[in-house]
Amino acid sequence: MVNFNKSRSALLSVALCGSLVLFPFTRPQSDAPDALRNESLKAMLDGMGYSPSPLSKGFLIAIKRDTWTYNMQLVLSDDTTKLGIILIWA
Repeated sequence: MVNFNKSRSALLSVALCGSLVLFPFTRPQSDAPDALRNESLKAMLDGMGYSPSPLSKGFLIAIKRDTWTYNMQLVLSDDTTKLGIILIWA
């Protein structure tokens, strides 16, 4: 009798390992025209209907739901490859 759970696990393992070989990791190029910068982050937040307040580093947005206000700070890494989000509720 064939144990299909072990066969599925083995097949999934082979597929994942194969994908690492076929699709190598690439890093985003910071000089790409559509790279995320503070200006484009602000424009994106404005376009989503938020009113971002500039901070010394990043932006602060407030999301109001019922009686709660969620404050989120959005910060780009120095090399603009990562976006950090800090959630503060009050």
